[in-house]
Amino acid sequence: MESSSRISLPENASLALAPPIIGVALNWWLYGIFIMQYFVYLNNAGTRDGKYLRAVVHFLFVLDTVQTFMIMDDVFFWFVYNFGDFPKLFEFNLAAIDGPLLDAIITFTVQLVYCWRLWKIGRWKVLPIVTAVLALVACVGGLIVGIHVGSSSRLASFTNKSQSILDPTHIRPAVYLWLFASAVTDIVIATSMTYMLLQYRTAEASKTTMAVVKRVLLLTLETNAATAAVAVALVTAFLIPSITPPKTNIYVVFGYILGKM
Repeated sequence: MESSSRISLPENASLALAPPIIGVALNWWLYGIFIMQYFVYLNNAGTRDGKYLRAVVHFLFVLDTVQTFMIMDDVFFWFVYNFGDFPKLFEFNLAAIDGPLLDAIITFTVQLVYCWRLWKIGRWKVLPIVTAVLALVACVGGLIVGIHVGSSSRLASFTNKSQSILDPTHIRPAVYLWLFASAVTDIVIATSMTYMLLQYRTAEASKTTMAVVKRVLLLTLETNAATAAVAVALVTAFLIPSITPPKTNIYVVFGYILGKM
């Protein structure tokens, strides 16, 4: 009786189901770090920044919070409300929105802030505009992926193994456009900000100023380099045949943390 009621799982079940759980756990962990950073910002720099920059910080906090709760709803949909109903694991629920769509908007907002810094601090014109255009292209690509995936009410059934959770293989050009453009944008921002901040070393500046410049430099490199690395890893998960969907859902791990990075 027990054997007849047991659900039959595919050979790649662990690689199909484990990545979403890992990605969700990392997303929540990064959200906890972001909450700490947000309150530190409010207690320290929140009153010194301009109202528009403060508005951007609050806007990002709201988006990240909404994304976190939507991802929690995905987990309950897949593993609680429909526990034991294996085909339900291949339905989107809210994943198309809290994944590529919100990731694209969050990343675009942050990249625009860096473009503004390049224009304001570096007094550059062409580079910030080109970088902003690249960021816009990446955002449009992410929106296309989110909207197209979200328009499908359900993935193919498990028996034909044609698709997996959040599998946008049928719109790979938009996926590549989104992730490659985003990675290039982050690399350009990191290198440009590094060059610009290093120029202060040649100028006469106090030790306090140099300490602040060094800290901003490190934060810029870490943030943009890490985000670019996640975007490249996400693209790689689509390019390597052995791990590309629908064989595995490894890419979901990187997709769920891209916006939080």
